[in-house]
Amino acid sequence: MKFKIEGNVFDSGIIAPKVGNLIFEDFSDIKLEDGEEIANVARDSGFKLVTLGAEKPVKLSGFTHMGIIREVEADAENVWERIKNISNIFNVRSLGNNDWNHVKELLKIYPSNRYSNDSNLKPEQVIIHKLAILKHLAEQFPDYSLGLFSKENELMGFHFLRLFPDTVYLQELLVKPNYRVGFASLQLVKNNLELIIKNTKTKKLATRVYEDNNISINFFTKLGFGKLRKKEYYYHMWI
Repeated sequence: MKFKIEGNVFDSGIIAPKVGNLIFEDFSDIKLEDGEEIANVARDSGFKLVTLGAEKPVKLSGFTHMGIIREVEADAENVWERIKNISNIFNVRSLGNNDWNHVKELLKIYPSNRYSNDSNLKPEQVIIHKLAILKHLAEQFPDYSLGLFSKENELMGFHFLRLFPDTVYLQELLVKPNYRVGFASLQLVKNNLELIIKNTKTKKLATRVYEDNNISINFFTKLGFGKLRKKEYYYHMWI
């Protein structure tokens, strides 16, 4: 069994003092008892948490399964045809410095993920971590970090993208529960996709959704996200 543990600089200091990502050269020769060796190496290197993402289920002593992410893709033009006629009835704009406290409040209703499912973490840690991710996305792609506001200028939702040369990831989408029955989510996606079509030549869209998040899965399925790129099974081991 050959493996390495790479330091996760982004998660370290928020999720745990020092977080590492476990990487295997070959998953086929892993045994349950190999978790003990991994724990010893992690302990000697000062890691407090080791995470593992794998495209197939893995059994290792000391590791707890934290969730499954489905990565699905769609054709950008196909999605655009489905939503281009959605009315722009809400005020949507790029998020500014004064909006982040409101974004943080919205994160309290965020769907569960592998960190919020981890009993070793407090809800406050999970929110701070998610907020750090969103701020990072906004710094990289400010024009595609959108907020949806009511007539009273209350933040009701947000949508973030991550752009790569060949694929655009619909990274984060959240709308207050009382706005989910309307077209708020669709308008956020529409407004961002309109910018993508105008400013880039990218034809492929992708998104990552936790397998138990049926609301999001149904939403993206209706948009045309059908092709499964991969599944990732996530595991945590605390040292």
